[in-house]
Amino acid sequence: MKNYIKESNLEIFKQVFVANLFVAIFWDLALISKYTDKSNILPIIFGTFLINGLLCFLGYIMFYRLKSKFHIITWIKENLLLVGVVVVFCVCYFTIIDAWLNLDGYIYYKSLREMKEWDFCNMQAFKLAGHSSQGYTLFLLIGEFITPNNAIGARAMQGIMAIISILCFYGIINEIIKNEEKIEKTMYTAIF
Repeated sequence: MKNYIKESNLEIFKQVFVANLFVAIFWDLALISKYTDKSNILPIIFGTFLINGLLCFLGYIMFYRLKSKFHIITWIKENLLLVGVVVVFCVCYFTIIDAWLNLDGYIYYKSLREMKEWDFCNMQAFKLAGHSSQGYTLFLLIGEFITPNNAIGARAMQGIMAIISILCFYGIINEIIKNEEKIEKTMYTAIF
């Protein structure tokens, strides 16, 4: 297997794996949701095998190639300041996760609640209040499928997206400013 996948292509496989992981989680939760319309059986079967099959294939490649290259405990020890920023964000976010929706937040959540009756075919249904936001809606619907008719699930997904953006921003800062100290890079990230 090592001869078929170049080291330069491994980064692309990682990115496709992460994107497909979220799509697979969404699809599988939609399958078990009591609200989705499962009358179109052929697209459901095809989509399930395609999405989960791709996830298994990419997962095999990722874990086969990276089994000795990435250790989460080592990464946490090396990036303790960044982990601290993420923990502080989580603590602050947790205090508002069940706050009542108002204004635009309520309009978007109302649109999201109506979308959970999705039929596995119509991607145009993933518009929030008339705005094209298919990717964002996919993430929020994961939370809605887990906690139906409760905004905490959608808010939790927003928190997860915020944590991902913090980590990505740190990665961008790390690439742009290579010769700075970690504490300075972490401070830039905390300001973000």
